[in-house]
Amino acid sequence: MSPAPDFRVLSFQPQQGKSTARPYQKRRTHHKSKAGCHACKAKRVKCDEARPLCSRCQQNSARCRYGSVTSRPPSTPPISSLCQSPAVTGIDPSREPISCGTPRLVLLHHFQNLFPELQLHILGRASPNAILGLGLARPFLLDAVLSVAASHLRHYHTIPESHHESRVAEHFHQALAVRGFRSALAQSTLDQQTADALVLTCMLLNLLAFSFNDEDGNKPEDSWIFRRGDPHQLGWFSLQLGLKPLLAASEKFRGCNTMLSWMYEPSHNSKIHQPDPLLPAHWESFFNKLNSDESILLEPARMLAWVRNAEPRAESFILYVQFIGALDMNYRFHNMLEARDERAIWLLGYWLGLMCRFGWWWMRTRVNREWRAVYLWLDQRGVRERPGEEGRVWRVFMSELERVGCWPRQVDKSTFTI
Repeated sequence: MSPAPDFRVLSFQPQQGKSTARPYQKRRTHHKSKAGCHACKAKRVKCDEARPLCSRCQQNSARCRYGSVTSRPPSTPPISSLCQSPAVTGIDPSREPISCGTPRLVLLHHFQNLFPELQLHILGRASPNAILGLGLARPFLLDAVLSVAASHLRHYHTIPESHHESRVAEHFHQALAVRGFRSALAQSTLDQQTADALVLTCMLLNLLAFSFNDEDGNKPEDSWIFRRGDPHQLGWFSLQLGLKPLLAASEKFRGCNTMLSWMYEPSHNSKIHQPDPLLPAHWESFFNKLNSDESILLEPARMLAWVRNAEPRAESFILYVQFIGALDMNYRFHNMLEARDERAIWLLGYWLGLMCRFGWWWMRTRVNREWRAVYLWLDQRGVRERPGEEGRVWRVFMSELERVGCWPRQVDKSTFTI
């Protein structure tokens, strides 16, 4: 065997009239960081691209933020890996062996197309691949994602067989998501990934609670308010109340490591203005009672009196849902609804009427039916025919409830000055 060639590099030094030779050494390849964080790029240093916090920012306690890049970070699985994952394909032996309804792979691809609309509604600046990657680590989140995708397909399928498959898949993955969600809540310890997954799952389950099922019936008479004694009559509303205590419990995980930093940053929270503490005069006398059970209606009434003047745009949707945040965490408002308190029911109906202004697929049927049911229930109780001042006040409130879904807001000047 012939020896390997001995390449040499000559270096000339003209001033000294000398030359030297050294063995040739191959230059090490250098990979440029094209997907580094903003802080490392600003300092022109190499970023290891770790998510959600690179090692340099973690060492310097700096805020680590990534821009929109075509290449995906190593910690986020590419879409090809997600499609081949057993959790998506349904061949994971630890999960249900039988595919139920629309295949998971179809739902996953549909979620990719649906995601921009979800960003507009509830998910803000969250990344679809980051959510799916977290879903592989926390399967209850992935099941919630697949259930939402199936729900969207169900709303737009016109073929009965496809509609049925989507409905089966929606219920199947929703049941898995709820089971995993409850199991994660029961754990004694909470970490960053689990906290983010729980908040995201709760938001998606809230969406699913509003997503109307055909079995519920579309007439106002099918609403919870006409089914007294049904233990699940307010299940869809109870689920909305669960997000507030969950946000409080996960408050310590709102640092720069969270993938939901957009929810907690000051620029986002600044959009949520506190309502004017002054109520219209007839609202003040209607809700501000000395009885402690009725005094809990005052804060949500203030929120509704203020937000009814907010233009119904995607950016202002979070203002409308602040009604839920204004309710007490002890479920006293919920209990007043079950007890058929007329003032509490009017407040819920008024909020549902406000939500009718948006008309999005996942809430359109639910809020419209429940709003009409509240109006019909109060009307059947004859609140407007009551004698004296009580009847006059109720006529004003029923007129407001009837007009609440209109934008620009309509004011009945023939009654009270509002």
